[in-house]
Amino acid sequence: MFGCIVAGRLVQTNLLQVDVNKFTFQLDDAENINHIVVFLLGTIPFQTGFAATVHLLWPNKTWQLLGMHFD
Repeated sequence: MFGCIVAGRLVQTNLLQVDVNKFTFQLDDAENINHIVVFLLGTIPFQTGFAATVHLLWPNKTWQLLGMHFD
């Protein structure tokens, strides 16, 4: 459903489903990340009326909203 690119790394599609509507990516070596892209793969489209938000959680911090997509 989603893909993630960290600058200088290969595309990640190995997300982990942690709830019925929540998914996470494990980003190794997080202290050296300066750009992240999260995108829909297009294999499973959103149903009409659904939306997505992207949040980021650094170790020992709180969730930060990065962006939203509405269909």
